[in-house]
Amino acid sequence: MPPIWTLGQLQANRSALFARLNISAIATGKDAAAVQPILARALANAGFTVVGSGDYTMTANLNYASLSLRGDGWYWIAGTLQVILDTNNGGQAHGVYRWEVKVSATDPQLLHQRLMDQVALDLNTDIQATILSFADGNAAIQ
Repeated sequence: MPPIWTLGQLQANRSALFARLNISAIATGKDAAAVQPILARALANAGFTVVGSGDYTMTANLNYASLSLRGDGWYWIAGTLQVILDTNNGGQAHGVYRWEVKVSATDPQLLHQRLMDQVALDLNTDIQATILSFADGNAAIQ
């Protein structure tokens, strides 16, 4: 029996639904000015419409311990990146998701770049699945 919808039709429908979600991207915490455009790009790359004031707001919060130099000449940063999806009508959060971040380098400037690269990797890899998990009721902190 032939399928009712082709895989291509289903993918196009899903993409159209994602594009209908207007999401504002906000960053708080450390390096907020650097994290906000990374979050906005990740949302756009996942197919969502990123706007200044949308129906939903995704807030990314980066928090980490100050960089420290270890005895072996390496600097380390360890912390968390958290995203929260809220409606803009004052309702409850739809979900919260957390990633652990840990990076190292022999140079403090390179260390900060590696941190931003890790933030970008986490958001670009997981943001679509994270938002979908909020929609299906799996809004627990991860």
